[in-house]
Amino acid sequence: KCVAVADQASGREDATRQLETMAGEDMPGPGDSGFELAKLFPDGGSPQECQTAKAYMKQLRQETLARLLPTIYPDGVKNKWWFQFARKKFMNFML
Repeated sequence: KCVAVADQASGREDATRQLETMAGEDMPGPGDSGFELAKLFPDGGSPQECQTAKAYMKQLRQETLARLLPTIYPDGVKNKWWFQFARKKFMNFML
């Protein structure tokens, strides 16, 4: 999904802004409906554990973004090899 969002952006700065906004959003976590990785994480747990898991997932998204941007925009221009994946699905769903 990150590459698809970056593909729609007008440049590196716009992509960075949009992706940072997306990474900072509050997304569903373990135990919430709509959590994409629900099959990998057990439901339940205390509310404290759920908040901790959400914080870890948010930190993971932000760190992934920090490492992905220099890869897909080397020298400030789009890397055509990475952006070819913007329109493809993995295992029949967009991640």
